[in-house]
Amino acid sequence: MNKQLRNAERAQINTYIPSLFIIVMGASLVLDSFFPNPAYSASWSTEAGIIITLLGTALVYVAHVSSKKIRKDVKVSTNEVNFFVGPYAYVRHPGYAGMVLIGIGMSLVINSTVILISSVLFYLIARSVATTEENHLLHEDSHVRTEYARYTKKVGRYF
Repeated sequence: MNKQLRNAERAQINTYIPSLFIIVMGASLVLDSFFPNPAYSASWSTEAGIIITLLGTALVYVAHVSSKKIRKDVKVSTNEVNFFVGPYAYVRHPGYAGMVLIGIGMSLVINSTVILISSVLFYLIARSVATTEENHLLHEDSHVRTEYARYTKKVGRYF
C-alpha cells in the first residue's frame, strides 16, 4: 500500500512539472511586459531562439512518446527494463531538458532577461525533482533499481 501511494505521488508530481513550466513562463511574459529589460542585442538572437524553441518542443514531444514505452516495459517486464529508448538513450530527463530549451529559446526570441532568469529557476526546480525521482528509482526493491543504476552510469542527466 505504501509503495502504491509513493508511486501515485510521483505520478502527480510529474504532471505538475509541465504545468509549473507554463505558469512560470506565463508569469515571466507578464513581468516582462511591465518591466522590459532586453537581454541581447545581437541580430541573430531571434532566429537562434526560434530554432532552440522548436528543438526543445520536439524533444519534449519525443520524450513524452518514449516514456510511455518505458513505463509499459516496467509494468510488463520481470527481468530487464530498457531505459535506452528514444531521447532517453542520450539524456536521462529529456522532457525537462526540452522545457529548459524552450525557455531559453523564448528568451532569445522575445529578448527578455526575465524569461532567461525564469528558465534558470525552472531548471533548478526540475533538477531537484529529477534528483528525487532518481533516488526513488535507485532505492526501489526490484529489477528496476539495477537497470537504472547501470543507465545512470552511461547517460547524463540533461545534456
